[in-house]
Amino acid sequence: MMKNREIEAQVRTRAQNRFEVSVDESLALLAEPSLADVSALKLRRVTKPDSSGRTVLLAVIDKVEDWKTVSRWTAQVRDMLPEPDTSDLYLILLAEEFSSHNCSRIEADEQFCRKYVTSSLEEIPSLLDRTFLASLSASGTGEGIVDPVAAAFQSTQAKHTWLTNTVQDQWLRSFLSEKQGKDLVPDILETIYPEMDF
Repeated sequence: MMKNREIEAQVRTRAQNRFEVSVDESLALLAEPSLADVSALKLRRVTKPDSSGRTVLLAVIDKVEDWKTVSRWTAQVRDMLPEPDTSDLYLILLAEEFSSHNCSRIEADEQFCRKYVTSSLEEIPSLLDRTFLASLSASGTGEGIVDPVAAAFQSTQAKHTWLTNTVQDQWLRSFLSEKQGKDLVPDILETIYPEMDF
C-alpha cells in the first residue's frame, strides 16, 4: 500500500463530520512521474458544501533532492487553482529519513502553500494536530485543541442554568448558519426567552 494512502485515510478520519473529502486526480497528474507516491484531496465543509474548499496535497519522498520536484508540483497546482482556493492550499509531506532540521526548513518556507512535514509515518497524527484538521475537544486535558464555542458554553452553563444542551445546540446551528448579525440575534433570543430565569 502506498504511504500517501495511509496518510489520506488519517485525513479522512480527522475530517469526518466536518469536511467532505474527495480525491482530485487532475491535480495529482500534474506531478512529475518521479513523484510516484502523491495524491490531491479537496475538503469542503459539511455545513457549506457549495463553498470553495481546501486543497491538501499529500506526498511521500525519501531523498532531499526530491523536495524540488514536490515544490514544482505545488507551484503548478497553485497556478491551476482558481481564486480564492489558492489561499487554502496545504502540503502534507512525509519526508522519510530527513533530519528534523530539513523538515523544519521546508515547513518554514510558505512559498506556494502552507507545509506540514514529518519524517515518520508514525508521526502523522501529531502532524495533523498542527493543521486545521486538529481534533476539537472541550476537555481541559491539554489533548487536542479546545473548541472555543464549546468551552464558552460550558463555562456559561455553570453560571446560568437556562443554557441547556438543547439551547446550546440551537445556538450552534444559528452560529453555523449563514445569517448576518441582525438576523442572528433574534434567532438566539427566541430560543432562550421562554427558559430564561430573570
